[in-house]
Amino acid sequence: MAFRLLRWIFLLLSTLALWWVYAHKTGPLPPLGHFFSPFEGFWQNAENVTETQPAGIKIPGLTSGASVTYDDRLVPHIFAENEQDLYFLQGYVTASHRLWQMDMQVRVAEGRLSEVIGENLLQKDIEARRIGLKLGAQRSLAFMNLDPKSKMIAERYAAGVNAWINQLAPKNYPLEYKLLDFKPEAWTPFKTALLLKYMANMLTGYENDFENSNAVKLLGYNVFDELFPNFPDTLLDPVVPLGTIFPLATLLPDTQRTSFRPNTEEIAAVAYPFDRPEADYGSNNWAVSGSRTASGKPILCNDPHLGLNLPSIWFEIQLHTPTMNVYGASIPGAPCVISGFNDSIAWGITNAAMDVKDWYSIEFRDSKRTEYLYDGEWKPTSYVVERFYVRGKGLVYDTIIHTLHGPVAFDKTLNHGVETVNRALRWTAHDPSNELIAFYKLNSGANYTDYVSAVSNYKCPGQNFVF
Repeated sequence: MAFRLLRWIFLLLSTLALWWVYAHKTGPLPPLGHFFSPFEGFWQNAENVTETQPAGIKIPGLTSGASVTYDDRLVPHIFAENEQDLYFLQGYVTASHRLWQMDMQVRVAEGRLSEVIGENLLQKDIEARRIGLKLGAQRSLAFMNLDPKSKMIAERYAAGVNAWINQLAPKNYPLEYKLLDFKPEAWTPFKTALLLKYMANMLTGYENDFENSNAVKLLGYNVFDELFPNFPDTLLDPVVPLGTIFPLATLLPDTQRTSFRPNTEEIAAVAYPFDRPEADYGSNNWAVSGSRTASGKPILCNDPHLGLNLPSIWFEIQLHTPTMNVYGASIPGAPCVISGFNDSIAWGITNAAMDVKDWYSIEFRDSKRTEYLYDGEWKPTSYVVERFYVRGKGLVYDTIIHTLHGPVAFDKTLNHGVETVNRALRWTAHDPSNELIAFYKLNSGANYTDYVSAVSNYKCPGQNFVF
């Protein structure tokens, strides 16, 4: 009898233990019971790749007739009777294919990865806010909202994304949400602004200011300028004619110095403590006049080779209303077509690789860091306390000091052990801008005048536009 009772207790405890393991998150693993459930788990994410979505679409939130059709490559073609429904459907359709990608890209920019992944990415989150991606998005959103058109576009796009999210049952969540055991959250126009700053960081986040400072300290300005001269744009011609005679070198070795290796302390004093985007992100483009083509039509080619992502950073789409018909590549999370053509014009973009970041050494008056030296006077600082919800740990706070030059990105509280000087960052990505209205005007442009008017609204990231 006692043996039976012990066995019953053992089986009960084992059952309860298994239930706990399968119903709750264990370390990095999702709740295994939910994940392996045939009714709501990963089995529900299986897809029939031969299926296409229906030609017509009716969802709550549309104000008039609209349809979405897919071609043989599953590229969506959206037809709407007005712009409000057009951008609503663009958000809806894009989210139906790329919701996870949209979510994670803006989490990178806002510094919210640790919220769903854990403490290992807290440092990256702090860095994202220290360099001002969230700050820039806040300023740009306020600026975008001053324009009724861009405000409408961003809000209707967000409404479309949310219409897709709201009709999802847990069993229909993208697989990644099930793996990490969290739910999609509502999209907002602020997230679209964050996405644009994410792109600004990708395309202008790389610079060599700290390495160049090391070289100047070692070699002096004269030698540095000989090795790394500033070339005017008019001299950036890579073709050297045959027979070019080059003058003899005027820079001779310094025979008095036995080594060009700076000491370790000099390197550490100006070391860059953050990760930077790849240096080789960029693009190529070219255009040919119709006078030089067999058809008599001009040809434009744009090759944007950015980060090699899976899924791709681009999302091909057509947007059509009675007054606009545009086709090309969009970016999940941002309304409009970014690079493409309509019935009248075509345009492309390539990264200009401009240095649009400047770093300033900040001298604080005392340990309280309430004042800093500027042009011989002590100026007051301002503070922003950032909160991070870290999964498995709770709330973590970081105080960011702001100066006229921008946020103090790294100092004694965030330096990875290599920085001893307070560094403030001035970056064009911090400035209020409305790239969204630039792309809207390109999408609906009819001629060169419209094109010039459109790109005049564009600020960051610095790009070359081809028309």
